[in-house]
Amino acid sequence: SPPVVIAGSGRGGTTWILELMCSDSRYRLVFEPLHELKVPESAPFSYGYYPAGYMAEEADEFFHRVFSGQLNNDWTRSKPWIGEDQSILSHKCQLLQHHVKDFKSRIVSDRLAVKFIRGNLMLPWYQDRFGATVLLVTRSPFDICSSMVRTGWFENHLEFGFSRYLSQQALVQDHLAEHIEWMKLVDDPLERAAIMWVVEN
Repeated sequence: SPPVVIAGSGRGGTTWILELMCSDSRYRLVFEPLHELKVPESAPFSYGYYPAGYMAEEADEFFHRVFSGQLNNDWTRSKPWIGEDQSILSHKCQLLQHHVKDFKSRIVSDRLAVKFIRGNLMLPWYQDRFGATVLLVTRSPFDICSSMVRTGWFENHLEFGFSRYLSQQALVQDHLAEHIEWMKLVDDPLERAAIMWVVEN
C-alpha cells in the first residue's frame, strides 16, 4: 500500500500525530529517517528541495528503502531511550511494550506511516514518485519558533537546517532569490527559526 507521510516543522506536533495513527497497529511507523545523525546515510537528502518530477538516482534509491520499510534501525522504529530519572526496570518494561507493539504492527499492518520534519520541501515529489498520501501538520509559528529556541534546537537542528536551505541553488532560484542576501545576515536564533518556518510551510 502507498505510504502515509506525516510532515511538519520541528516542535509542531508531528510525533503526537504519528503515535496516534500507530496506536492500534494499523500503520507501521518509520520515525524521522532523514535525521542526519541517527541515520547517517540520509545526510545528503536531509532538508532537501525536490519538486515534483525531480530525478536523482541516489535519492530515488534511498527513499525507496524508506517507503518500502527496508530502512530499519532502533531510531526509525522509535525505540524508547532511557530517561535521566527512569529506573532500569521501568525502561525494560517500556522496551518490552515497544517490541510487542512493533512485532504486532509488522504482522497486522501493510501500510507505513513515515514522519518527517526534514522533508517538507519534498512533499510533491513523495506524491508524484511514490504515490504517498501526505499529511502536513501546521502549528502556530510563534509557538514553534519559541519552542525551538527554548529547547536548544538552534544547536542540534536549526543551525544545520537553516544553512542547508540557503545553500541549495535550485531552492534559492525558485523561491528565495530576492531574499537570500538579507537572510544570510540573520544570526538571531528566533529570527532564523521564523525564516525556517516560512520556507518549510
